[in-house]
Amino acid sequence: MKSAKDEFVAITSDSELTDFDHNFRVMAGPGAGKTYWLIKNIRNILRNSPRIDSASRIACITYTNVASDEIKAGLEKGEDRVETSTIHSFLYKNIVKPYAFILKKGDGTCLIDFEKMDGHDEHRPAYYPFVKTWIDSLPDMKKSKFLFNDEKKQRDLVHRLGSLNWKVESGECVLEFRQNFGLPKSLVANVEKYKGQFWDKGQIHHEDVLYFSYRILIENPLLCSFLSSKFAYILIDEFQDTHPMQTEIVRLLAASGSIIGVIGDGAQSIYQFQGARRKDFVEFDIGNQVSYKIEGNRRSTRKIIDLLNHVRSGDPIKQKQQGVERAGQDVHIIIGDDAAKMLSVYEELAKGFGCEDKSYVLAARNDTVSKLKSKKNNNDGLWERLRAADSLRARFLEHVVASGEYAREGRFETALKEILRVFKTQANGNLRKPFKAGLLRSDLEKRGSAVSFLEFIISDTSLMNGTAIDFYEKTNDFLLRTINARLQEFRRGSVRDEYQSIQAADLVSDLKLGEESKSRIRTIHKSKGTQFKAVLVCLDDSDDISHIVKPDINAEEDSCRQIYVALSRAEEFLCVGIPSLDAKNEEIIRGLGIKPVRI
Repeated sequence: MKSAKDEFVAITSDSELTDFDHNFRVMAGPGAGKTYWLIKNIRNILRNSPRIDSASRIACITYTNVASDEIKAGLEKGEDRVETSTIHSFLYKNIVKPYAFILKKGDGTCLIDFEKMDGHDEHRPAYYPFVKTWIDSLPDMKKSKFLFNDEKKQRDLVHRLGSLNWKVESGECVLEFRQNFGLPKSLVANVEKYKGQFWDKGQIHHEDVLYFSYRILIENPLLCSFLSSKFAYILIDEFQDTHPMQTEIVRLLAASGSIIGVIGDGAQSIYQFQGARRKDFVEFDIGNQVSYKIEGNRRSTRKIIDLLNHVRSGDPIKQKQQGVERAGQDVHIIIGDDAAKMLSVYEELAKGFGCEDKSYVLAARNDTVSKLKSKKNNNDGLWERLRAADSLRARFLEHVVASGEYAREGRFETALKEILRVFKTQANGNLRKPFKAGLLRSDLEKRGSAVSFLEFIISDTSLMNGTAIDFYEKTNDFLLRTINARLQEFRRGSVRDEYQSIQAADLVSDLKLGEESKSRIRTIHKSKGTQFKAVLVCLDDSDDISHIVKPDINAEEDSCRQIYVALSRAEEFLCVGIPSLDAKNEEIIRGLGIKPVRI
Protein backbone atom coordinates (compact mmCIF):
# COMPACT_ATOMS: atom_id res chain seq x y z
CA MET A 1 0.00 0.00 0.00
CA LYS A 2 1.35 3.41 -0.94
CA SER A 3 1.84 6.01 1.78
CA ALA A 4 0.64 9.62 1.66
CA LYS A 5 4.05 10.70 0.44
CA ASP A 6 3.75 8.52 -2.69
CA GLU A 7 0.18 9.35 -3.73
CA PHE A 8 -0.75 12.76 -5.15
CA VAL A 9 -4.11 14.43 -5.73
CA ALA A 10 -3.87 16.62 -8.84
CA ILE A 11 -5.01 20.21 -8.31
CA THR A 12 -4.51 23.57 -10.05
CA SER A 13 -3.39 26.94 -8.74
CA ASP A 14 -7.07 27.92 -8.64
CA SER A 15 -8.06 25.01 -6.37
CA GLU A 16 -9.31 25.67 -2.85
CA LEU A 17 -8.91 23.11 -0.10
CA THR A 18 -12.07 21.62 1.35
CA ASP A 19 -10.28 19.35 3.82
CA PHE A 20 -9.21 21.50 6.78
CA ASP A 21 -8.38 18.70 9.22
CA HIS A 22 -5.39 17.04 7.57
CA ASN A 23 -1.76 18.01 7.29
CA PHE A 24 -0.83 18.48 3.65
CA ARG A 25 2.05 18.67 1.20
CA VAL A 26 1.84 20.49 -2.14
CA MET A 27 4.41 19.74 -4.84
CA ALA A 28 4.42 22.52 -7.42
CA GLY A 29 6.94 23.09 -10.21
CA PRO A 30 8.31 26.43 -11.43
CA GLY A 31 5.71 28.87 -12.73
CA ALA A 32 2.89 26.83 -11.18
CA GLY A 33 1.42 29.82 -9.35
CA LYS A 34 2.06 28.45 -5.87
CA THR A 35 2.24 31.92 -4.28
CA TYR A 36 -1.14 32.70 -5.83
CA TRP A 37 -2.44 29.33 -4.55
CA LEU A 38 -1.01 29.99 -1.09
CA ILE A 39 -2.62 33.43 -0.76
CA LYS A 40 -5.92 32.07 -2.09
CA ASN A 41 -5.94 29.24 0.43
CA ILE A 42 -4.94 31.39 3.39
CA ARG A 43 -8.10 33.40 2.68
CA ASN A 44 -10.02 30.16 2.20
CA ILE A 45 -8.90 28.83 5.59
CA LEU A 46 -9.74 32.11 7.33
CA ARG A 47 -13.24 32.07 5.84
CA ASN A 48 -14.17 28.41 6.08
CA SER A 49 -12.08 26.43 8.58
CA PRO A 50 -13.86 25.59 11.85
CA ARG A 51 -10.42 25.55 13.51
CA ILE A 52 -10.07 29.32 13.14
CA ASP A 53 -11.60 31.37 15.94
CA SER A 54 -11.04 34.89 17.30
CA ALA A 55 -7.89 33.84 19.17
CA SER A 56 -6.21 31.58 16.60
CA ARG A 57 -3.85 32.60 13.84
CA ILE A 58 -2.20 31.28 10.69
CA ALA A 59 1.58 31.29 10.42
CA CYS A 60 2.83 31.61 6.84
CA ILE A 61 6.57 30.95 6.71
CA THR A 62 8.60 31.85 3.63
CA TYR A 63 12.23 31.29 2.66
CA THR A 64 13.02 34.95 1.91
CA ASN A 65 11.88 38.40 2.97
CA VAL A 66 11.02 39.15 -0.67
CA ALA A 67 8.54 36.24 -0.70
CA SER A 68 7.16 37.33 2.66
CA ASP A 69 6.56 40.85 1.35
CA GLU A 70 4.82 39.46 -1.75
CA ILE A 71 2.40 37.40 0.34
CA LYS A 72 1.71 40.31 2.71
CA ALA A 73 0.94 42.51 -0.29
CA GLY A 74 -1.44 39.86 -1.67
CA LEU A 75 -3.45 39.56 1.54
CA GLU A 76 -6.23 42.05 2.13
CA LYS A 77 -6.26 44.59 4.90
CA GLY A 78 -7.97 43.16 7.94
CA GLU A 79 -6.39 39.75 7.45
CA ASP A 80 -4.25 40.49 10.50
CA ARG A 81 -4.66 36.98 11.85
CA VAL A 82 -1.92 35.88 9.46
CA GLU A 83 1.69 36.14 10.63
CA THR A 84 3.94 36.10 7.57
CA SER A 85 7.72 35.97 7.97
CA THR A 86 10.84 33.90 7.35
CA ILE A 87 11.42 30.86 9.56
CA HIS A 88 14.17 32.58 11.53
CA SER A 89 12.03 35.66 12.19
CA PHE A 90 9.06 33.51 13.23
CA LEU A 91 11.10 31.38 15.64
CA TYR A 92 12.99 34.35 17.08
CA LYS A 93 9.81 36.34 17.74
CA ASN A 94 7.70 33.50 19.13
CA ILE A 95 10.26 31.25 20.86
CA VAL A 96 13.80 32.60 21.24
CA LYS A 97 13.14 36.21 22.25
CA PRO A 98 10.54 35.44 24.95
CA TYR A 99 12.05 32.19 26.28
CA ALA A 100 15.84 32.33 25.82
CA PHE A 101 16.22 32.83 29.57
CA ILE A 102 15.12 29.20 30.05
CA LEU A 103 18.27 27.79 28.44
CA LYS A 104 21.06 27.04 30.92
CA LYS A 105 24.68 25.96 30.84
CA GLY A 106 25.88 22.95 32.81
CA ASP A 107 26.68 25.19 35.81
CA GLY A 108 23.12 26.58 35.91
CA THR A 109 23.94 30.02 34.47
CA CYS A 110 22.14 31.36 31.41
CA LEU A 111 23.35 29.96 28.09
CA ILE A 112 22.98 33.39 26.50
CA ASP A 113 22.95 36.91 27.90
CA PHE A 114 19.30 37.39 26.90
CA GLU A 115 19.17 40.96 28.23
CA LYS A 116 21.71 42.02 25.58
CA MET A 117 20.11 39.94 22.85
CA ASP A 118 18.90 42.15 20.00
CA GLY A 119 17.97 40.17 16.91
CA HIS A 120 20.08 37.68 14.98
CA ASP A 121 22.75 38.12 12.32
CA GLU A 122 24.46 36.13 9.62
CA HIS A 123 27.57 34.42 10.98
CA ARG A 124 30.59 35.99 9.26
CA PRO A 125 33.62 35.00 11.31
CA ALA A 126 36.92 36.87 11.45
CA TYR A 127 40.16 35.60 12.96
CA TYR A 128 40.44 38.52 15.36
CA PRO A 129 39.23 38.63 18.04
CA PHE A 130 36.86 35.66 18.47
CA VAL A 131 38.70 32.88 16.63
CA LYS A 132 42.11 33.64 18.13
CA THR A 133 40.67 34.05 21.64
CA TRP A 134 38.92 30.70 21.28
CA ILE A 135 42.09 28.92 20.11
CA ASP A 136 44.14 30.47 22.90
CA SER A 137 41.58 29.30 25.48
CA LEU A 138 42.06 25.61 24.62
CA PRO A 139 44.95 24.07 26.59
CA ASP A 140 45.31 21.18 24.15
CA MET A 141 45.96 23.65 21.34
CA LYS A 142 49.32 24.90 22.67
CA LYS A 143 51.18 22.29 20.65
CA SER A 144 48.99 22.80 17.61
CA LYS A 145 48.94 26.59 17.36
CA PHE A 146 51.63 26.49 14.71
CA LEU A 147 48.88 25.26 12.38
CA PHE A 148 47.41 28.77 12.36
CA ASN A 149 50.50 30.93 12.32
CA ASP A 150 50.05 32.21 8.78
CA GLU A 151 47.25 34.10 7.06
CA LYS A 152 46.37 31.34 4.60
CA LYS A 153 45.69 28.83 7.40
CA GLN A 154 43.79 31.44 9.37
CA ARG A 155 41.57 32.19 6.35
CA ASP A 156 40.92 28.47 5.86
CA LEU A 157 39.79 28.07 9.47
CA VAL A 158 37.61 31.20 9.26
CA HIS A 159 36.01 29.85 6.08
CA ARG A 160 35.20 26.53 7.76
CA LEU A 161 33.74 28.28 10.81
CA GLY A 162 31.44 30.20 8.48
CA SER A 163 29.67 26.97 7.56
CA LEU A 164 29.07 25.58 11.05
CA ASN A 165 25.89 23.53 11.17
CA TRP A 166 23.60 22.35 13.96
CA LYS A 167 22.06 18.90 13.66
CA VAL A 168 20.00 16.56 15.81
CA GLU A 169 21.79 13.28 16.42
CA SER A 170 20.21 10.60 18.65
CA GLY A 171 18.03 13.28 20.22
CA GLU A 172 21.00 15.54 21.02
CA CYS A 173 21.95 18.83 19.34
CA VAL A 174 25.42 18.74 17.81
CA LEU A 175 27.38 21.65 16.33
CA GLU A 176 29.68 20.46 13.56
CA PHE A 177 32.09 21.62 10.92
CA ARG A 178 30.82 20.64 7.49
CA GLN A 179 34.49 20.16 6.62
CA ASN A 180 36.69 19.14 9.54
CA PHE A 181 39.39 17.26 7.61
CA GLY A 182 42.83 18.19 8.92
CA LEU A 183 41.59 20.19 11.91
CA PRO A 184 42.96 19.38 15.39
CA LYS A 185 40.58 17.19 17.39
CA SER A 186 40.54 19.72 20.21
CA LEU A 187 39.09 22.38 17.90
CA VAL A 188 36.41 20.08 16.54
CA ALA A 189 35.44 18.86 20.03
CA ASN A 190 35.23 22.38 21.52
CA VAL A 191 33.60 24.32 18.70
CA GLU A 192 30.59 25.16 20.90
CA LYS A 193 32.96 27.18 23.11
CA TYR A 194 33.65 29.35 20.08
CA LYS A 195 29.93 30.05 19.77
CA GLY A 196 29.70 30.67 23.51
CA GLN A 197 31.84 33.80 23.14
CA PHE A 198 29.07 35.39 21.07
CA TRP A 199 26.26 34.18 23.31
CA ASP A 200 27.95 35.68 26.36
CA LYS A 201 27.63 39.04 24.59
CA GLY A 202 24.00 38.45 23.61
CA GLN A 203 24.91 37.87 19.95
CA ILE A 204 23.27 35.01 18.09
CA HIS A 205 23.47 33.91 14.46
CA HIS A 206 20.79 32.64 12.10
CA GLU A 207 21.73 28.99 12.64
CA ASP A 208 21.55 29.48 16.42
CA VAL A 209 17.89 30.50 16.14
CA LEU A 210 17.01 26.96 15.01
CA TYR A 211 19.14 25.41 17.75
CA PHE A 212 17.71 27.54 20.56
CA SER A 213 14.14 27.04 19.31
CA TYR A 214 14.51 23.26 19.13
CA ARG A 215 16.03 23.06 22.60
CA ILE A 216 13.42 25.34 24.15
CA LEU A 217 10.56 23.27 22.70
CA ILE A 218 12.03 19.82 23.35
CA GLU A 219 12.86 20.72 26.97
CA ASN A 220 9.53 22.52 27.57
CA PRO A 221 6.72 20.56 25.85
CA LEU A 222 4.02 22.84 27.25
CA LEU A 223 5.34 25.62 25.05
CA CYS A 224 4.58 23.45 21.99
CA SER A 225 0.96 23.22 23.13
CA PHE A 226 0.86 26.97 23.71
CA LEU A 227 2.18 27.73 20.21
CA SER A 228 -0.17 25.21 18.58
CA SER A 229 -3.09 26.83 20.37
CA LYS A 230 -2.00 30.19 18.99
CA PHE A 231 -1.22 28.96 15.45
CA ALA A 232 -3.94 26.59 14.28
CA TYR A 233 -2.25 26.36 10.87
CA ILE A 234 1.44 26.61 10.01
CA LEU A 235 2.06 26.89 6.26
CA ILE A 236 5.67 26.67 5.06
CA ASP A 237 6.73 27.63 1.56
CA GLU A 238 9.91 26.36 -0.21
CA PHE A 239 10.06 23.39 2.15
CA GLN A 240 12.43 21.53 -0.18
CA ASP A 241 15.18 23.81 1.17
CA THR A 242 14.35 23.29 4.83
CA HIS A 243 16.98 22.56 7.46
CA PRO A 244 16.58 19.18 9.25
CA MET A 245 16.28 20.96 12.61
CA GLN A 246 13.38 22.99 11.19
CA THR A 247 11.72 19.72 10.18
CA GLU A 248 12.05 18.47 13.76
CA ILE A 249 10.45 21.68 15.08
CA VAL A 250 7.58 21.23 12.60
CA ARG A 251 7.05 17.67 13.83
CA LEU A 252 6.86 18.88 17.44
CA LEU A 253 4.21 21.48 16.56
CA ALA A 254 2.23 18.98 14.47
CA ALA A 255 2.20 16.56 17.39
CA SER A 256 0.85 19.38 19.59
CA GLY A 257 -2.11 20.05 17.32
CA SER A 258 -1.14 22.54 14.60
CA ILE A 259 -2.19 21.62 11.06
CA ILE A 260 0.98 21.69 8.99
CA GLY A 261 1.04 22.53 5.27
CA VAL A 262 4.32 22.37 3.32
CA ILE A 263 4.71 23.65 -0.22
CA GLY A 264 7.73 23.04 -2.42
CA ASP A 265 9.38 21.20 -5.28
CA GLY A 266 11.99 18.48 -4.87
CA ALA A 267 13.47 19.40 -8.26
CA GLN A 268 14.31 22.87 -6.93
CA SER A 269 16.16 21.80 -3.77
CA ILE A 270 19.54 23.62 -4.00
CA TYR A 271 20.60 24.54 -0.46
CA GLN A 272 22.43 21.39 0.59
CA PHE A 273 25.52 23.52 1.30
CA GLN A 274 23.56 25.25 4.08
CA GLY A 275 22.52 21.97 5.65
CA ALA A 276 19.17 21.61 3.84
CA ARG A 277 18.00 18.07 3.23
CA ARG A 278 15.90 17.45 0.10
CA LYS A 279 14.39 14.23 1.37
CA ASP A 280 12.67 16.11 4.21
CA PHE A 281 10.24 17.38 1.56
CA VAL A 282 10.30 14.49 -0.93
CA GLU A 283 9.63 11.97 1.87
CA PHE A 284 7.60 14.31 4.11
CA ASP A 285 4.99 12.31 5.98
CA ILE A 286 3.86 13.30 9.48
CA GLY A 287 0.69 11.24 9.46
CA ASN A 288 -2.90 12.39 8.95
CA GLN A 289 -1.67 13.85 5.66
CA VAL A 290 -2.76 14.45 2.07
CA SER A 291 -0.34 15.15 -0.80
CA TYR A 292 -1.25 17.36 -3.77
CA LYS A 293 0.57 18.32 -6.97
CA ILE A 294 0.21 21.24 -9.38
CA GLU A 295 1.56 20.48 -12.86
CA GLY A 296 0.62 23.66 -14.72
CA ASN A 297 3.25 26.20 -15.79
CA ARG A 298 1.94 29.74 -16.31
CA ARG A 299 5.38 31.24 -16.80
CA SER A 300 7.32 29.76 -19.70
CA THR A 301 6.88 29.06 -23.39
CA ARG A 302 6.30 25.51 -24.63
CA LYS A 303 9.89 25.14 -25.89
CA ILE A 304 11.29 26.12 -22.50
CA ILE A 305 8.85 23.79 -20.69
CA ASP A 306 9.87 20.91 -22.98
CA LEU A 307 13.50 21.38 -21.95
CA LEU A 308 12.53 21.66 -18.27
CA ASN A 309 10.57 18.41 -18.44
CA HIS A 310 13.60 16.72 -20.02
CA VAL A 311 15.89 17.91 -17.21
CA ARG A 312 13.47 16.77 -14.47
CA SER A 313 12.57 13.42 -16.04
CA GLY A 314 12.16 10.72 -13.40
CA ASP A 315 10.28 13.14 -11.14
CA PRO A 316 6.56 12.95 -10.15
CA ILE A 317 5.77 16.17 -12.02
CA LYS A 318 5.54 16.64 -15.78
CA GLN A 319 4.56 20.20 -16.48
CA LYS A 320 2.02 21.43 -19.02
CA GLN A 321 1.68 24.95 -20.31
CA GLN A 322 -1.24 26.71 -18.68
CA GLY A 323 -2.98 29.69 -20.24
CA VAL A 324 -2.42 30.99 -23.76
CA GLU A 325 -0.45 28.59 -25.98
CA ARG A 326 3.01 30.04 -26.71
CA ALA A 327 5.58 27.96 -28.60
CA GLY A 328 8.19 30.68 -28.14
CA GLN A 329 11.74 31.14 -29.40
CA ASP A 330 14.29 28.35 -29.69
CA VAL A 331 16.52 27.85 -26.67
CA HIS A 332 20.07 28.97 -27.57
CA ILE A 333 23.50 27.97 -26.29
CA ILE A 334 26.43 30.41 -26.68
CA ILE A 335 29.80 28.65 -26.82
CA GLY A 336 33.00 30.54 -25.98
CA ASP A 337 35.26 31.54 -23.09
CA ASP A 338 35.15 35.34 -23.56
CA ALA A 339 32.70 36.55 -20.89
CA ALA A 340 32.34 40.06 -22.31
CA LYS A 341 31.63 38.78 -25.82
CA MET A 342 29.18 36.18 -24.49
CA LEU A 343 27.21 38.91 -22.71
CA SER A 344 27.23 41.05 -25.85
CA VAL A 345 25.92 38.22 -28.06
CA TYR A 346 23.22 37.36 -25.50
CA GLU A 347 22.09 40.96 -25.23
CA GLU A 348 21.84 41.23 -29.03
CA LEU A 349 19.76 38.03 -29.20
CA ALA A 350 17.49 39.23 -26.36
CA LYS A 351 17.08 42.58 -28.13
CA GLY A 352 16.14 40.82 -31.36
CA PHE A 353 13.39 38.94 -29.50
CA GLY A 354 12.08 42.10 -27.81
CA CYS A 355 13.51 41.32 -24.35
CA GLU A 356 16.45 43.75 -24.17
CA ASP A 357 15.12 45.67 -21.15
CA LYS A 358 14.22 42.53 -19.22
CA SER A 359 17.22 40.27 -19.75
CA TYR A 360 19.03 38.68 -16.80
CA VAL A 361 22.18 36.62 -16.28
CA LEU A 362 22.47 33.79 -13.74
CA ALA A 363 25.55 31.90 -12.57
CA ALA A 364 26.25 29.30 -9.91
CA ARG A 365 29.12 30.99 -8.09
CA ASN A 366 29.57 34.42 -6.52
CA ASP A 367 32.98 34.90 -8.12
CA THR A 368 31.51 34.24 -11.58
CA VAL A 369 28.85 36.87 -10.92
CA SER A 370 31.54 39.37 -9.85
CA LYS A 371 33.51 38.67 -13.05
CA LEU A 372 30.43 39.13 -15.21
CA LYS A 373 29.45 42.34 -13.45
CA SER A 374 32.88 43.84 -13.96
CA LYS A 375 33.59 41.96 -17.21
CA LYS A 376 36.99 41.12 -15.74
CA ASN A 377 38.64 37.75 -15.27
CA ASN A 378 39.53 38.16 -11.61
CA ASN A 379 37.84 38.60 -8.27
CA ASP A 380 39.47 40.59 -5.52
CA GLY A 381 37.36 39.37 -2.59
CA LEU A 382 37.23 42.90 -1.21
CA TRP A 383 34.89 42.22 1.70
CA GLU A 384 36.95 39.23 2.79
CA ARG A 385 40.01 41.47 2.86
CA LEU A 386 38.20 44.07 4.96
CA ARG A 387 36.92 41.46 7.41
CA ALA A 388 40.39 39.97 7.79
CA ALA A 389 41.84 43.41 8.53
CA ASP A 390 39.11 44.59 10.95
CA SER A 391 35.87 42.62 11.26
CA LEU A 392 33.91 45.21 13.28
CA ARG A 393 34.47 48.06 10.84
CA ALA A 394 33.85 45.70 7.90
CA ARG A 395 30.52 44.66 9.40
CA PHE A 396 29.57 48.32 9.90
CA LEU A 397 30.42 49.20 6.30
CA GLU A 398 28.62 46.14 4.95
CA HIS A 399 25.38 47.03 6.75
CA VAL A 400 25.62 50.61 5.48
CA VAL A 401 26.39 49.73 1.86
CA ALA A 402 23.77 46.93 1.79
CA SER A 403 21.08 49.22 3.19
CA GLY A 404 21.76 51.71 0.42
CA GLU A 405 21.47 49.01 -2.23
CA TYR A 406 18.22 47.67 -0.77
CA ALA A 407 16.81 51.20 -0.75
CA ARG A 408 17.79 51.73 -4.39
CA GLU A 409 15.88 48.55 -5.21
CA GLY A 410 12.81 50.10 -3.59
CA ARG A 411 12.87 47.71 -0.61
CA PHE A 412 12.84 50.38 2.06
CA GLU A 413 11.66 48.24 4.96
CA THR A 414 14.48 45.75 4.30
CA ALA A 415 16.91 48.67 3.99
CA LEU A 416 15.75 50.05 7.32
CA LYS A 417 16.14 46.67 9.03
CA GLU A 418 19.67 46.46 7.63
CA ILE A 419 20.73 49.92 8.82
CA LEU A 420 19.22 49.31 12.26
CA ARG A 421 21.87 46.61 12.73
CA VAL A 422 24.42 49.43 12.90
CA PHE A 423 22.75 50.89 15.98
CA LYS A 424 22.98 47.95 18.37
CA THR A 425 23.45 49.04 21.97
CA GLN A 426 24.55 47.70 25.32
CA ALA A 427 22.06 47.43 28.19
CA ASN A 428 22.80 51.05 29.23
CA GLY A 429 22.11 52.39 25.73
CA ASN A 430 25.73 52.92 24.71
CA LEU A 431 26.35 52.07 21.07
CA ARG A 432 28.50 48.98 20.48
CA LYS A 433 31.78 48.93 18.59
CA PRO A 434 32.92 50.20 16.17
CA PHE A 435 31.31 53.21 17.83
CA LYS A 436 33.64 54.98 20.23
CA ALA A 437 30.86 57.07 21.76
CA GLY A 438 27.12 57.45 21.36
CA LEU A 439 23.92 56.84 23.30
CA LEU A 440 20.50 55.69 22.07
CA ARG A 441 18.18 54.87 24.96
CA SER A 442 15.04 53.66 23.18
CA ASP A 443 13.90 51.76 20.10
CA LEU A 444 12.22 54.97 18.93
CA GLU A 445 15.57 56.80 19.04
CA LYS A 446 17.23 53.96 17.14
CA ARG A 447 14.58 53.96 14.42
CA GLY A 448 14.68 57.74 14.06
CA SER A 449 18.48 57.68 13.78
CA ALA A 450 18.31 54.83 11.28
CA VAL A 451 15.82 56.67 9.04
CA SER A 452 17.96 59.81 9.07
CA PHE A 453 21.14 57.82 8.35
CA LEU A 454 19.49 55.90 5.51
CA GLU A 455 18.31 59.15 3.87
CA PHE A 456 21.90 60.41 4.02
CA ILE A 457 23.28 57.20 2.45
CA ILE A 458 20.80 57.37 -0.43
CA SER A 459 21.08 61.11 -1.13
CA ASP A 460 24.81 61.84 -0.73
CA THR A 461 26.26 60.81 -4.08
CA SER A 462 29.79 61.77 -2.99
CA LEU A 463 29.98 58.79 -0.62
CA MET A 464 31.25 56.53 -3.39
CA ASN A 465 33.91 59.00 -4.51
CA GLY A 466 37.06 57.88 -2.73
CA THR A 467 38.34 54.98 -0.68
CA ALA A 468 36.74 52.83 1.99
CA ILE A 469 38.44 55.09 4.54
CA ASP A 470 36.82 58.16 2.97
CA PHE A 471 33.42 56.45 3.05
CA TYR A 472 33.86 55.51 6.70
CA GLU A 473 34.95 59.02 7.70
CA LYS A 474 32.08 60.70 5.84
CA THR A 475 29.56 58.52 7.66
CA ASN A 476 31.33 59.30 10.94
CA ASP A 477 31.03 63.05 10.26
CA PHE A 478 27.30 62.67 9.61
CA LEU A 479 26.68 60.59 12.75
CA LEU A 480 28.67 63.00 14.91
CA ARG A 481 26.76 65.95 13.50
CA THR A 482 23.26 64.46 13.81
CA ILE A 483 23.20 62.13 16.84
CA ASN A 484 26.50 62.98 18.55
CA ALA A 485 27.89 59.48 17.93
CA ARG A 486 31.53 58.90 17.04
CA LEU A 487 33.14 55.93 15.29
CA GLN A 488 36.56 54.59 16.25
CA GLU A 489 39.31 56.32 14.30
CA PHE A 490 41.73 54.47 12.02
CA ARG A 491 45.26 54.57 13.36
CA ARG A 492 48.27 54.32 11.12
CA GLY A 493 49.20 50.76 10.27
CA SER A 494 48.27 47.75 8.16
CA VAL A 495 44.52 48.01 8.86
CA ARG A 496 44.33 51.60 7.64
CA ASP A 497 46.49 50.75 4.64
CA GLU A 498 44.16 47.90 3.63
CA TYR A 499 41.03 50.06 3.87
CA GLN A 500 42.81 52.91 2.07
CA SER A 501 43.68 50.59 -0.83
CA ILE A 502 40.03 49.79 -1.66
CA GLN A 503 37.71 52.10 -3.58
CA ALA A 504 34.26 52.60 -2.07
CA ALA A 505 32.55 52.11 -5.45
CA ASP A 506 34.15 48.66 -5.76
CA LEU A 507 32.53 47.61 -2.47
CA VAL A 508 29.13 47.80 -4.15
CA SER A 509 30.09 45.58 -7.11
CA ASP A 510 31.60 42.99 -4.73
CA LEU A 511 28.68 43.11 -2.29
CA LYS A 512 26.74 39.87 -1.86
CA LEU A 513 23.25 40.87 -0.80
CA GLY A 514 21.27 38.26 1.09
CA GLU A 515 18.40 38.83 -1.32
CA GLU A 516 18.26 40.81 -4.54
CA SER A 517 15.26 42.01 -6.49
CA LYS A 518 16.73 44.20 -9.25
CA SER A 519 20.31 43.16 -9.96
CA ARG A 520 20.45 41.90 -13.54
CA ILE A 521 23.43 39.65 -12.89
CA ARG A 522 23.06 37.39 -9.86
CA THR A 523 23.68 33.92 -8.51
CA ILE A 524 21.19 31.15 -9.17
CA HIS A 525 20.44 30.95 -5.45
CA LYS A 526 19.43 34.60 -5.43
CA SER A 527 17.11 34.06 -8.38
CA LYS A 528 14.77 31.74 -6.45
CA GLY A 529 11.20 33.01 -6.49
CA THR A 530 11.82 35.25 -9.52
CA GLN A 531 11.05 35.17 -13.23
CA PHE A 532 12.49 37.13 -16.15
CA LYS A 533 11.57 37.67 -19.81
CA ALA A 534 15.05 36.56 -20.93
CA VAL A 535 17.69 34.54 -19.06
CA LEU A 536 21.31 33.63 -19.77
CA VAL A 537 22.48 30.71 -17.63
CA CYS A 538 26.29 30.78 -17.44
CA LEU A 539 27.82 27.34 -16.87
CA ASP A 540 31.20 27.61 -15.14
CA ASP A 541 32.64 24.40 -16.57
CA SER A 542 32.14 22.67 -19.90
CA ASP A 543 31.42 19.41 -18.05
CA ASP A 544 28.29 21.04 -16.59
CA ILE A 545 26.54 20.36 -19.89
CA SER A 546 26.06 16.79 -18.61
CA HIS A 547 23.29 18.11 -16.35
CA ILE A 548 21.35 19.05 -19.50
CA VAL A 549 22.25 16.23 -21.92
CA LYS A 550 22.09 13.46 -19.29
CA PRO A 551 20.30 14.93 -16.26
CA ASP A 552 19.72 13.29 -12.88
CA ILE A 553 17.28 15.50 -10.99
CA ASN A 554 17.22 13.04 -8.06
CA ALA A 555 21.00 13.03 -7.56
CA GLU A 556 22.39 13.42 -4.05
CA GLU A 557 24.24 16.64 -4.89
CA ASP A 558 22.48 19.82 -6.05
CA SER A 559 24.31 20.58 -9.32
CA CYS A 560 21.64 19.34 -11.74
CA ARG A 561 18.83 20.92 -9.72
CA GLN A 562 20.73 24.19 -9.55
CA ILE A 563 20.89 24.38 -13.35
CA TYR A 564 17.22 23.37 -13.54
CA VAL A 565 16.26 26.26 -11.25
CA ALA A 566 18.21 28.69 -13.43
CA LEU A 567 16.63 27.41 -16.66
CA SER A 568 13.16 27.64 -15.17
CA ARG A 569 13.39 31.38 -14.45
CA ALA A 570 12.90 32.22 -18.16
CA GLU A 571 9.53 33.36 -19.50
CA GLU A 572 10.15 34.07 -23.22
CA PHE A 573 13.80 33.53 -24.15
CA LEU A 574 16.31 31.11 -22.62
CA CYS A 575 20.01 31.02 -23.38
CA VAL A 576 22.84 28.90 -21.96
CA GLY A 577 26.48 30.01 -21.95
CA ILE A 578 29.36 27.53 -21.82
CA PRO A 579 33.15 27.80 -22.36
CA SER A 580 33.31 24.89 -24.86
CA LEU A 581 31.17 22.09 -26.31
CA ASP A 582 32.38 18.93 -28.04
CA ALA A 583 30.80 17.50 -31.18
CA LYS A 584 29.04 14.61 -29.41
CA ASN A 585 27.29 16.85 -26.91
CA GLU A 586 26.48 19.42 -29.60
CA GLU A 587 24.60 16.70 -31.50
CA ILE A 588 22.59 15.84 -28.37
CA ILE A 589 21.92 19.53 -27.73
CA ARG A 590 20.59 19.99 -31.25
CA GLY A 591 18.35 16.96 -30.73
CA LEU A 592 16.83 18.71 -27.71
CA GLY A 593 15.92 21.67 -29.92
CA ILE A 594 18.69 23.93 -28.62
CA LYS A 595 20.40 26.17 -31.17
CA PRO A 596 24.23 26.53 -30.82
CA VAL A 597 25.97 29.89 -31.37
CA ARG A 598 29.79 29.81 -31.36
CA ILE A 599 31.75 32.99 -30.61
